[in-house]
Amino acid sequence: SVIIADVWQWTPFIFILSLAALQSLPSSAIEAARIDGATRWQTILHVKLPLMLPVIVVAAQAFAKGFGAYFGALADPIALHAIRLTLTVAAIAVPLNLVFGVAAAWAFTKYDFRGKSA
Repeated sequence: SVIIADVWQWTPFIFILSLAALQSLPSSAIEAARIDGATRWQTILHVKLPLMLPVIVVAAQAFAKGFGAYFGALADPIALHAIRLTLTVAAIAVPLNLVFGVAAAWAFTKYDFRGKSA
């Protein structure tokens, strides 16, 4: 069950990280490989994989320390204060955003002003 939870937690993160890396690859290098006659597999092996190597290294280093490093970081008092601050700001900002958003929508629909189309 621990393996299932680990796969469930980290697989989407790695896929999103990989997708972002693939989308940020320079198209000029891939285009140059195609112009030079590289096949799809040659392009992947000799162009895309070396360009994605930094992302692969970051992901490998993130998993090398295991769960202890992550849970240890959450037990750090500074991290707990940062989490508490984030949740406090969200608890204040979300209701205020709701109130101001509803008030703005009401004002736009209730009153006529220059620039408003009928």
